[in-house]
Amino acid sequence: MNQTQTQLPTYLADDKGEKGLLYEAVNVAEYWIVDVQNVEIIAFAVADGGSRKIDRSQVLPGLDISLLNEFQS
Repeated sequence: MNQTQTQLPTYLADDKGEKGLLYEAVNVAEYWIVDVQNVEIIAFAVADGGSRKIDRSQVLPGLDISLLNEFQS
């Protein structure tokens, strides 16, 4: 890393862990996490007391998450 770059803190583990558990507890149908370091959107569906990674939105029918990841800067 050179002097013009800065290292931003990552909260990805917290988003996947503690916040994911909160979304599950309040029965959010679907949540997305933005991984800023890898410039990626990760989507999860909540069901049966847990969550699982999904490739297609269940809340926005027909939306492939991979499509969102194509619009990287």
